[in-house]
Amino acid sequence: MQRKIIGLISALVLTMVGVSATVSLSAASHSGSQRSTSCSITFGDVPPNNIFATYIYDLACSGVVSGIGGGNFGPALPATRGEFARMVTLGFAIPAYTPTNPSFTDVPPNYFAYTYIEAMAHAGVSSGYQDQAQCSLYGATAPCYLPNRQISRAEATALVIRAGGYPLMSPPTPSFLDVPPTNFAYTQIETAHTLGIVSGLNGYFRPRSSIRRDELCRVLDLGIRYLAGTPTPGPTIGLMIYDDNLASGWQDWSWSTTRDFANPSPAYAGSHSLAVTYTAGWAGLYLATPTFSITQYTYLHFYVHGGARGGQTVNALVADASGAFSPGQLISDYIQPDHTIPAGQWREVSIPLSALTSNGEISGIVFQDGTAGSQPTFYLDNISLNSGILPNPSPTPNSGPTPTQIPTNLTYYRGVNLSGGEFGSNVPGVYGVDYTYPTAADFAYFKGKGLNFIRLPFLWERLQRTLNGPLDATELGRLDTVLGYAQAQGMYIMFEPHNFDRYQLNGTDYLVGSTQVPDTAFANFWQQFAQHYATQSSVYYNLMNEPHDTGGHWPVSAQAAVDAIRSVDTSHTIFIPGDGWQGAWTWQDNNANLLINDPQNKLIYDAHQYFDADGSGAYAGTYDSNGAYPTIGVDRLQPFITWLQAHNLKGFVSEYGIPRDDPRWEVVLDNFMGTMDGANLGGTYWSAGPWWGEYLLSVEPYADGSDKPQMATLQLHLGRQQ
Repeated sequence: MQRKIIGLISALVLTMVGVSATVSLSAASHSGSQRSTSCSITFGDVPPNNIFATYIYDLACSGVVSGIGGGNFGPALPATRGEFARMVTLGFAIPAYTPTNPSFTDVPPNYFAYTYIEAMAHAGVSSGYQDQAQCSLYGATAPCYLPNRQISRAEATALVIRAGGYPLMSPPTPSFLDVPPTNFAYTQIETAHTLGIVSGLNGYFRPRSSIRRDELCRVLDLGIRYLAGTPTPGPTIGLMIYDDNLASGWQDWSWSTTRDFANPSPAYAGSHSLAVTYTAGWAGLYLATPTFSITQYTYLHFYVHGGARGGQTVNALVADASGAFSPGQLISDYIQPDHTIPAGQWREVSIPLSALTSNGEISGIVFQDGTAGSQPTFYLDNISLNSGILPNPSPTPNSGPTPTQIPTNLTYYRGVNLSGGEFGSNVPGVYGVDYTYPTAADFAYFKGKGLNFIRLPFLWERLQRTLNGPLDATELGRLDTVLGYAQAQGMYIMFEPHNFDRYQLNGTDYLVGSTQVPDTAFANFWQQFAQHYATQSSVYYNLMNEPHDTGGHWPVSAQAAVDAIRSVDTSHTIFIPGDGWQGAWTWQDNNANLLINDPQNKLIYDAHQYFDADGSGAYAGTYDSNGAYPTIGVDRLQPFITWLQAHNLKGFVSEYGIPRDDPRWEVVLDNFMGTMDGANLGGTYWSAGPWWGEYLLSVEPYADGSDKPQMATLQLHLGRQQ
């Protein structure tokens, strides 16, 4: 497979947000708990400007939710069905019910949420699972409730709508592509969507995905608020700049930009929006005004709509009293949690003025192209300067959800590639300029996500500057440092020369096994490398990245390397990549006879697989133009699985990845990793690392510490964590 390329930023993460609703409702069955306007409760991990703070503190002050200890709430932690039963029962004031005989076999009377689960069952809000087949999946006997299983988006929405007694809506045409009328929660999701309690992204709801504690608070609080007729607080307008028209005193000084200040549709509010189309690189929408003090304002607030395509890269900046521009702030960084300007939808954006300027005076606001090229039309509305606490704040780091508890009998590990050491075309290059290595923070982040296996690419030429020469002490020290980061977190690391079965001499790449780079040189490298790490724990060896066009010679080179390693190290496991770019889908065509001998019997065969048309991972074009479908990854993985089973061998998939610009790729990844689960295959996602920038496949967290969209799917398929 050819090397992956960097694309434009776009994202998929489902968010549940509150929007205005105009549907009339009859009286509900429960009145809901008393709304509390303020109290002394605070959580150290929920600052006032947190996007979910309003909902968390509203429920906490009402006694509906509580913290996790240590003064924290745990907003990013997942919630269980038992925990949410307590929240729903208290939130909607469902009468307590404590029967002597449990209604569910897995919820005994001494279970902490017994009363709440029984109250919901008695009120007809939840009947649990009555089918033995469903209960058996989790080792329970019917009827069961599965109180310790993480609650999904569909289940949470269904419980809120049932508890509120809302009249159900069942439109003939589904609002979401992944919630057909046959879905068990179809009417509840459609009702919640119509009322503005939940929404999806790009036509998808992701009903089976787990939901975080802070998101749960938002859904629950909005459901209770709507029932009680309590409005959701919005921003306090200080100075309107654009609202159907450019405000008096402001002028249009834009350049290389087509703009329509009276665009009729889409409009967030009123009758018009501001349509913007960049016609050249670094073009700008420049709204100028005589210099004035902004000390009384806190943040720039507006709504943005990505038009038909979305994904625009736009920077917001201000002009100071002299007309000089401040450093820009990427708009998408302030769109939580998706971090993208979405297609077909409005998103609220609040950027603190402290991030835009420090001198207290401005003479204009600029929305500038950030791609050095033209971009599709997008829309702005209700641009203003406001005071007070940000309703949609500047991003704040979050530690992410606690990893799913994984059965201890699993034998495979899941992780990511941490790129950087293989970067740069200069060989050996300058460290920190041409290439880099991941930091301790990278290891801590992925360990916190339950991804405890790191594949670390590097270039052979950087570690061994001349064939058969000594390993470079400085470069080897850098790898030692990275290994220390892994060991400090209790993680595993796989070292891997990212050379495509080649070594560069005087600017030319020569195949391993050629006259210029004989197999003995490859063996020499691995012998020295293994000798250095022979006594180190948590280390794995991966012979090479993506051998290709070897003329069938790769098995000879691989055997030479294994023999060299075993001459100095008999304990560590060795990963054997396949020829033909390691493609799982072409494995049997290229690797039918890749049967390496290891006297220690500690080999794992390693494939790669991507899901675009040519399997390269470049993902040029769209989901549709690549001919993708939900089970394309399942189909492409099968030849590799069949080969492994035929030879009774262990396997691994060290590269797979999807772009975050279309939610349908998430379904592909979910199905693919589910097949890996069933085949007991470990794997490392491609890719992460501090230098990836806008690369669409990257799961390196955003600058604010929050997750990339793909992370949610990766966490559904964690392997053994210890």
